[in-house]
This record gives sequence, structure tokens and C-alpha cells, in this order.
Amino acid sequence: MTNFKAISHIFLIVTSVCLLPGCVNTRFLNEGEVLFKKNKVVLTEGSQVKKEAEFKKELTDISLLQPNKKLFGLTKTRLWFFNVASNKRESKFRYWLKNKVGEPPALYDSLLAMKSRDLMENYLINMGYFYSKVDYQVLIKKRRATLEYIVTTGPLYTFGGVYFPSDTALWANLIRASGPKSVLKPGSAFRVSDLKAERERITDVLRNNGYYYFNKDYVTFDLDSLKRKHQMDVYVRVSNPSDSTKHEQYYINKIIFHTDFSVDQMTRSVKYDTLRIDEYVFISEKLRYKTDMLIDAVHFRKDNLFMKMDYTLTLNQLADLGVFKFINIRFEADTSASMNGRNYLNCLITLTPAKKQEWSTEVQLNNSSSALLGVATGFNYRNKNIFKGAELFEFNILGALETNFVRGISAFSTVNVSSYINLYINKFLAPIRVNNLAKNYRPKTHFSIKYNYLRRIDYYTVNTTSLSYGYDWRQSSTRRHQINVFNFSLIRVKDASEAFLEILARSQTLRSNFTEQFIIGSTYTYLWSNKALNKRYGSFDFRGDVEIAGNLVHGINSLVHLKDNASLPYKIFNIPYAQYFLIAGEIKNYYKLGKHALLASRLYGGLAVPYGNSSGLPYIKQFYSGGPIGIRAWRVRTLGPGSFIFEESSVSENTNFFYDQTGDMKLEGNVELRFDIFKFIKGALFVDAGNIWTLKADTLRPGANFEFDRFAKEIALGAGIGIRFDFNYFILRFDAAIPIRDPGNPDNRWVIQNFDFLDKNWRKENLKFNLAIGYPF
Repeated sequence: MTNFKAISHIFLIVTSVCLLPGCVNTRFLNEGEVLFKKNKVVLTEGSQVKKEAEFKKELTDISLLQPNKKLFGLTKTRLWFFNVASNKRESKFRYWLKNKVGEPPALYDSLLAMKSRDLMENYLINMGYFYSKVDYQVLIKKRRATLEYIVTTGPLYTFGGVYFPSDTALWANLIRASGPKSVLKPGSAFRVSDLKAERERITDVLRNNGYYYFNKDYVTFDLDSLKRKHQMDVYVRVSNPSDSTKHEQYYINKIIFHTDFSVDQMTRSVKYDTLRIDEYVFISEKLRYKTDMLIDAVHFRKDNLFMKMDYTLTLNQLADLGVFKFINIRFEADTSASMNGRNYLNCLITLTPAKKQEWSTEVQLNNSSSALLGVATGFNYRNKNIFKGAELFEFNILGALETNFVRGISAFSTVNVSSYINLYINKFLAPIRVNNLAKNYRPKTHFSIKYNYLRRIDYYTVNTTSLSYGYDWRQSSTRRHQINVFNFSLIRVKDASEAFLEILARSQTLRSNFTEQFIIGSTYTYLWSNKALNKRYGSFDFRGDVEIAGNLVHGINSLVHLKDNASLPYKIFNIPYAQYFLIAGEIKNYYKLGKHALLASRLYGGLAVPYGNSSGLPYIKQFYSGGPIGIRAWRVRTLGPGSFIFEESSVSENTNFFYDQTGDMKLEGNVELRFDIFKFIKGALFVDAGNIWTLKADTLRPGANFEFDRFAKEIALGAGIGIRFDFNYFILRFDAAIPIRDPGNPDNRWVIQNFDFLDKNWRKENLKFNLAIGYPF
């Protein structure tokens, strides 16, 4: 039997190093040096601050003096490495340890303390505290310095009246008409940042109405605090161009593409081909893309006003094609095209092609300290311009093995091979014409073919072939829709052994799960994410899935069999079809804890209800838990359902048989604290919780069904620690987890009470290792 004693020791060593006491010993300091310990902000009596804790943190972050970083907020490990490496004769290893892993001591500097005070006073003025004052004092104890800033804020000023230009020009009318959307709200706290935002807003208003050469430097503000106490009236001023001309609108003339620009073209003699289609001009050494695809991506049109919004949409849509490494859009005045008093711009779009083809591999490892080891490896190929229309072609194949290392039984218990081919086309291919949606929502048509082979040695084989066709489009920067109009799958169960047939004979639920059948239906997915908005404190994602199968087919069959009273299930080509409704939702939240830490959380819930032509959910549509992207204290598909105990059930008599635990419902949550350790090495502390359930009672799996009065008691709980190697282009993740609460342990569900990490048998039963590529969520 293979054991993971060596892996356990390595993991313990890594964890111990990460948790080493900082040992920040002042004996490493030179004479006269003082180690900087922390910043502290003290508000004097009468200071008017609403969110005091947040206010103090913002001020301390401004300070030019910052203490050495702490691991887990406890120990200054990087400083310890620096001191240890500096204390001995330098070698290549000690140089790396000192300069790459370590961090030099943060020393107190009185000059930086004075500069920090001045920065804080400027910050307070910018935040509306015009008569604030900052003093400081340094407290030194045992050669460690604490810098204490004494802050007096004074009264907070607010915005009073906001007055826009009264000029009769068109640009002034546009600014006044946009007044209700102004960032400057009377009564709100005065912020210099709001004045800057208002300049940007006014600039966007005019640039979205043809004023291409208008920029924020033309917008200034006159401030008046004499009319009202502690209020600031704002007068918006717009200056004319320096050459004494007036602000003018510009229209679009020609749109010129350079489709294969590269730096080496500038150093060699290149013969360009030129193609003209109406107002579009294509310049290239060799045209690699369909012209209609590029035209569809552009939101500018001849004789239309220049709009910054069109610039942004064009840039995003060209980037969304995924075939360009660099994209540059610029404009030049076209004096030769001026007519009817209009000014014209030519739009020049320079495109540098990205690598057309790429491939990648992935590896996953999931195991316990016992005799089971799960290994998966895959290959992925992508072609980003297969038919010259920026179509994305994907081919993926993944092979997985579950192996045994116990004498007397088969070396392999499971073989799983899955593959898919995807093709994404950058337009709606639909029976009916779609107008505005096709231009503004960056649409894609999706075709997919999938095949999955699952072999449980000595028990059964499941072959699944799937075809789908659908659409994908972005409604906005935060909202996205995916719909599979047609989704077809054929599930075939073959090579069932006598032992497995005996198991099925004793359970109606399992028989319906492992029936040969068709799945014909549709799916819809809604995605919402605010990552594109660059939120200061993190981001939030939501995904909702709805799937309906069998309704249309069942309706037709019901009409066909209206008179013959045929019994269910109805069949197509002598194979039954599935009928069910599935709904699932997932919420992910990422909250930044400073520059070097992140609190990530996830909540997932799913429910599938078979009805009509189905008495049970198809095997491939059932929910499962455990593994590298689930509850990591359990191996894949070993958790649940409910309080069912596999080890004590009659289906576990043969130790070579590992039966997938699946259900009709799933509830799962994860919380993970992610933090930097060194450069590319990240750490994590995590807690996972959840389970799966069946809707109906199963005679072969007692306790598997969902019941309101006991489901809360059947929530499994696991926790662990992880190390991640973040190489930017991929992330190697190593997690170790243990169960805290096991719903399948009726005698003592809180298994953490028996925690004994030094005991070999305890580790064998409880410690789970997960090796995977990428973050779990």
C-alpha cells in the first residue's frame, strides 16, 4: 500500500517555514538604527468623522513609513529571512534568500515622518476638511518606533450650488442638459476627487457629441465659500482652445485598417495590398481576416458624429475577437473632405495579429492517505482564426484514472476519457434576421460536440455523446447571456456486470439513473460580474442556470399516443428520453484585504426535478461533491448523499467497487483567505461546507433523501491549508484538507474532536491532498 508520508512531511515543513516566528531581533540593527513598528492615528476631541476606522486606515496608508509585512498578520517572516541571510557569508543561495525572498528592515526616518504629515494635511483638504491640522510624535521602545499622528479635522465642507456655463453655443447647451447627471450634488461632502470626476464627465458628454479635440484641461472651476457657512458653491468654466478658435464638432470620413502591423515591417521593404469597400480601406501585407468580420466590429459610420462611446465599443469588440495582440485606434483630421461646413476625421485602426494556434496541458491529483489515488491529465488545442473570421476552434481531451495500491484487487478501479470540440462564430447564425443585437452585444454562435467514456472496472460502462447549438452575447460590461437552443445527448450503459445488475435490481432510483436514454432540451445561463468596473474593494460574480429537457418531445408523443393509451416511458427509436427541470445558482465574492490578501467566498445551490417520462435524473445530470473544486476534505463523488454511509452499505462489500455518490440536490459553500507569502508563492486557509441529497428515498442508500427537519445536520464541513505557485500564465495549486464534521459518521459527526495529526491511522483516514491547476473558484 502506497502511503504519502513523504508528502505529509514536505507539507509540514513548508507550513512550518511559513509560520516561523518573525524573530525580528533588534540585534541585527546597526548603531543608531530604530525599527519602524507601526503608524497610529489619534483624532482630537471635536473632530467630525463618520467612518472613523476607515478614515484612520486611509491616513495610515498615506504615510511614507510602513512597517515590514507580516505573514498571517502575525510574524515578520520575510524580515527574518533577510536577517538570517545577511548574518553570514554571502552565497548564491543566501543572495536569493536575502533579495528575492527576504525584505530589508523598515527603519524609522524623521524626514519621512514630516513628509507624511504634510501628505496627510493635503489629503484632508482634498477631502473637504479645509482647516485641519496634523501633528505627530514618535514613541521609541526597545529600538522599535511607533509613529503617532494627532489629527484635528475641523468642520467638513459640502457642495452648495452648482452653476454651468451660460454661453449660447451648442457645447454649452449640451453641458447644461447633462446637469442632472452631474457628480457634484448639493449637500454632499466636498471632495477634490468629485471635481476631477466632473471634469471627466463633462469631457465625455462633449466627446460623445462630436467634439473630438475637447479635453478635460478646458474645464475649470471657480469656488465660492462666502455665501453659505461651510458650503462651497461651484462655477463650471470652459475655456476656448489656445489658438483662439472655437470648439467644433467632427464627423467620420474614411475608416482605414492596417490588419497585420508588426515592428519588423518598419525595418524591411514591404509591399502592401490595398482593398477598398465603400468608406473602408484595408491595408495589409497579406489579408488574414474576412473584411465583413472587421467591419461588423466597428461602430463608426461615414458622416456620423464622432462619439467616444463608439471608440470604446469598437476597441472592446475587436479585443473580444481574440485574434489581435495589439489594437490601436487613432484619428486624423481630413481637411480634404470638409464640406457643407462640416469637419471630418479619418479613423486609423492598427492591428497586430496574435498567435493563431496554441495548446496547453493540465494535471489534477486527488487522494487520501489510504490506497486510492485519482490522477487526471488533459490536452487542449485552440485555433483562433480557423476560417479567417476570428472563429475560435477548440479541441480538448481529458483522461482520468483512479488506481488502487492494495494487493489482491485490480490496479485500476475507474477509467474516464472525455473530449469535446467547440466552434465559436462571431455573429448570430439564426433563421431570422437580428439587427441591433448583432452589432451592440458582441454575439457568438456556438456549436459543440462532446463524448465521454466512463468505465467502472468489473461493473459498468457509460458512453455519452452530446451535440449542442446556441448563442452567447454580452448585454453590457456586467451582464452576459448564454443559451443552447438545441441540446442533444445519448447516454448508453453497457457491459453491466452481474454484481452491478444486482445492485440496480434493489434500487428503483439507481435503475432510473443508469437507464439508456436520450436528452433533448434547451439550457439558459445568465452571468453578472462587476469585475470590469474595477471595484476598489473587490468584485462580485453571479451565475444562474436553467435547463429544461423532454417537454417538446413529450408533448408530441402524448398526442401520438393519445388513443392507444401506451404506458410510460415513451421512446424514440426504442430508447426512452429524459424529462426534467434543472435550476442552479452560484455566487462568488472577492473582497480585498489590503494589497496582499483577499477573502474569496462562494455559495452554490442546485435542484433537478425529473417528471413525466422520467422517474429519475440521468446519471450525467446529477450533482456530486468533493475533490479539488468542491469540498476538499472528501475525494471526488465520495460525499453524501445526505447521511448515507457507503462503507457500511451492502454495495461496498467488494473493496474494488467505488460507487459514485450523486444526488438531485446540492448545497455547497466555500470561504478562502488568500495571501501572498513570497513573490510568486501564495498561501490559503479555507473552509468548505455542503452536501448532496436525493429527492426520493432510496432503499439502497438510507438517509440519502432530503428532509427539512434533518438536512442542516447533514452539512459536511472541512478545512485546510494550501500553497499556490502563481506563474501568471498558470497556477499550480496544492491543498491539504481534513474533515471537521462528517454527516456519514452517526456516532461522532464532529470528527475534529478526535484530531490527532501525529497518529498515522488518523492521517490515513482523514488527511486529503489535492493537486490541481488554477484556483478552485
